Amino acid sequence: MFVFDRANGDRAIGIAMADCAGGFVAAALIVSIMLLADTVYRHLPFQTWRRSAAATLTVVVFGLAINVSTYVLVEALYRPTPVRFDAVVSNPADGMFVAAKPTEGRPQSEFRMIPGEASQASINWLHPKGNLRSEWKSQRAGAFSASVEFYDGCTAEEAVTYKGRNAEGFSLGRVSKVNLAFDEGYSNLTVPSLSTPFGRTELKADTPILFYLSGSDDSAASTQTVTQFVGAETKLSISRKVADHAYYLSAILIDGSEDRPKLSGQRLRLSVDDKPLDIDIAAPTRTTETKRSACRPIPIRQLMRSEKRVLRNPPLDPGVLLRLTRNLVPGDATIDDDISLSVDGDGGWIRLSYGDDKSSRIGRDGKLEIIQLRGNFARFEVDGVAQTPNPIDSYVLIGDIDGSFPGGNQVRFVGTANAFWKDQVRQNPTRWERLALELKIAILGALLSLLTIVSRTVLKEIWDDRDLLMLRPSP
Repeated sequence: MFVFDRANGDRAIGIAMADCAGGFVAAALIVSIMLLADTVYRHLPFQTWRRSAAATLTVVVFGLAINVSTYVLVEALYRPTPVRFDAVVSNPADGMFVAAKPTEGRPQSEFRMIPGEASQASINWLHPKGNLRSEWKSQRAGAFSASVEFYDGCTAEEAVTYKGRNAEGFSLGRVSKVNLAFDEGYSNLTVPSLSTPFGRTELKADTPILFYLSGSDDSAASTQTVTQFVGAETKLSISRKVADHAYYLSAILIDGSEDRPKLSGQRLRLSVDDKPLDIDIAAPTRTTETKRSACRPIPIRQLMRSEKRVLRNPPLDPGVLLRLTRNLVPGDATIDDDISLSVDGDGGWIRLSYGDDKSSRIGRDGKLEIIQLRGNFARFEVDGVAQTPNPIDSYVLIGDIDGSFPGGNQVRFVGTANAFWKDQVRQNPTRWERLALELKIAILGALLSLLTIVSRTVLKEIWDDRDLLMLRPSP
């Protein structure tokens, strides 16, 4: 039984009709060239071999002319032309980008959504696979003292504010390096916002990179958020000059590797100046799972003093706060020191949150090769003509693109797109599509007139059964 797909069937019918028309045109052109060459052969007052050479040259010249004309016609009909565009997106918006790779002849800065510098900002990395490894270092030995605190159901900001509410921490003494990581499962590392500048960041991630712009506006404060999805072998480095500071690492004790997720224990990898202080966290019980409360500290002093450090009956989402306090040095007038925090992971998403400062600039300007945009457009122009994009429309542009950050949680993309799609439909026109309707009608009329003349001539010669002298064998 023959099954006929309508879409494919319509396409097949169109191809068959085009083949028939194209075959007729090709045959007509071949016959026309041969008739013209035979006319040259008949009327030139030369010797036979010279007339044959002239007729052959006529065939070659007109054949080349037809090939060139066909190439020009195909280029005009099918090759899209580049377009100039200017797009500005603001929250909420999402997309994807591929940064251009610098070359020796064309050095350029790498476009980044996460800024190299920021102030009054917090950053966190949500990692669904576990093994999110962090390493804190002080550039001056003994400049900081550290302590660890455990919390139940807290955000990083909530955990930090517990300092004045008798949270039970465990002192690690003077430290120069601290490593902190959960073995597996979901983990979330947060560097909370400080009154001091956030510092410098360096993010090394695979491309293409997905991103999302969002914001919140409540009675307390308005915040803006940049989220960047990352892949394998991603590294986030933060360097800053600070006094007292902290960062927070939390986990969810659920094993989702199987079809049915189940409660699971974890191991917290903690080392101080390369001395291991690992802590085993038991699996939560059903009782602890159902009796979750508001943010509260978890006592750990007794646990940290024991030889076998096991946290029993933990909450579903325990968190560890590493609190670092600068040690005052007599006669030292400086109030802060240089530190660095390096975080390595294999996926998840990194989120930067900051105040809604219209003059603030996120990210770093740079060159791109590909962008995909969807959401709220503050401006979108193509070849100087303003567009009215729908928030659910998806745009993909490939070409020479400049990305920049004008401020106010906006991202601007300007450049020349050699390829441009809207919802997988091509948008950059061909040369033929750029022509005015009147000119298209005139060109089509001229072509139809020429085709009519050629067809009548060819049909007349075919019916008259004209004998081509140039094809007769030489006597």
